Amino acid sequence: MEESSAFQEFETKENFTRRRNLLPLWIKIFLWFFLIGGSFAALFFIIGPFLNKIDLSLYGITASHPYTVPGMITALLLIFKGIVAYGL
Repeated sequence: MEESSAFQEFETKENFTRRRNLLPLWIKIFLWFFLIGGSFAALFFIIGPFLNKIDLSLYGITASHPYTVPGMITALLLIFKGIVAYGL
């Protein structure tokens, strides 16, 4: 005997919608900004010893090199935002 479910209308493949399609366009645009920014921040940690000056700025925190305390905070925030954007 098969029981009917109150959620049966949501269990069909006809109403299948990808989660990516549910996001508004402006969120998709900012996701790409943060993905690119997080990638650049990770790259700055790698090439940081070979460069004299890299201007980083986020939330009013400015730094001229990624290996200073404000630079590490800024770069880690950008990397964190990139991870969150990838998760979305």
